[in-house]
Amino acid sequence: MLIASEIRIMKYPKTIHSSLRTPTLRRRAFIAHPLSLNATVKRKDRLLSVGCYFGLAPFLWFLGVVYQRNRLLNHHIMYSLAFSFLILFGAVCSLFINAIRYWYIVYAWNPTPAELGVAYTPYAISILVMTFGSILMLTVWGLAWMVSLIGAIRGQMPQIPLISRIASKPQAINLAVYSSLLVEIILLMVFGLSVRSARITSSMPEKAEVYVLYTVGGYVRGYIPALGLQDTITPPRWIMTMAFYPLVQAGLEKYGEGSVSILPLSEATFNTAIQNGRFIFVASHGGAPPGSFTISELPFKEYIPSDVDPTKVGEQLQYVYFTGCYTGDLESEWRQVLRVETAKMFGRLSPMHEHLLWVWFKSPAVIAGLDN
Repeated sequence: MLIASEIRIMKYPKTIHSSLRTPTLRRRAFIAHPLSLNATVKRKDRLLSVGCYFGLAPFLWFLGVVYQRNRLLNHHIMYSLAFSFLILFGAVCSLFINAIRYWYIVYAWNPTPAELGVAYTPYAISILVMTFGSILMLTVWGLAWMVSLIGAIRGQMPQIPLISRIASKPQAINLAVYSSLLVEIILLMVFGLSVRSARITSSMPEKAEVYVLYTVGGYVRGYIPALGLQDTITPPRWIMTMAFYPLVQAGLEKYGEGSVSILPLSEATFNTAIQNGRFIFVASHGGAPPGSFTISELPFKEYIPSDVDPTKVGEQLQYVYFTGCYTGDLESEWRQVLRVETAKMFGRLSPMHEHLLWVWFKSPAVIAGLDN
């Protein structure tokens, strides 16, 4: 004979919001009370429980598995979604804090190179504190996630107070379901984009119409307190191609196959770019002298307009973009020596996200407007 609470559960198999109004279903679907070990757990339930921690939970949610009387599987569906909610919450907080920090430093304070040099030590310390704090929180999250995963493998239902509390909140779980699904869709798109980028990179020539030159090393400067390490970390070329994909695709559409090249930045590749290219994007840090950019990290070397050989600048060059901070302090000199009317440089600090937004949303129109 079915008890009244079980009849309520079966009465609303499809509509989750109306079902959540019944206290019994809320306890069944959103586990927040201790669960005992079931020694006769089926292998399928264990496999599905393990899969929840690797992206399966949103699909099981939409299939209505939480309405079944499977306490082990329900537990791990809710726990895995609670972990996803914590990641989402941490990501939103991190973006909010970094947005405020960038806004204050770049726009409100807008320091000169001299002022930035004086304040660099506390600025670097604040970055390190945030970095180590993030690492600590991720470590705690990872340990808790591992405990739950091992529990799923063994057919157990370990209790973690904070995760249980989040799992009992329908709003948090619903948000985690849709955000997790969105992340999985984005990951699939990124995978496809990475395959396409790897194919493009394999056929890139040295002489092209559109160039992206990126510094070897220095990408984590200020985040890792080990000079030898932070000056050698460099993304592979296919990752740089993926990061600049809209720009690359616009160049291929404008000038055809073999018209785009992404190369490590050096004096040789810079000279090749200014001699042959129509569009040049230099992804590099600014140098110590205002107006310069870092052309090499190991050995460290900076480049200023007077270092450019005017005889190596081709007549076809039309547009240059320098990401380096304070390169705009010598913008007129750069325009003169490179003989370009259009250039984008920054007479201030220039954060990475600003350049990526330009690459993804503005660069295609710029390249489309270049002369053939």
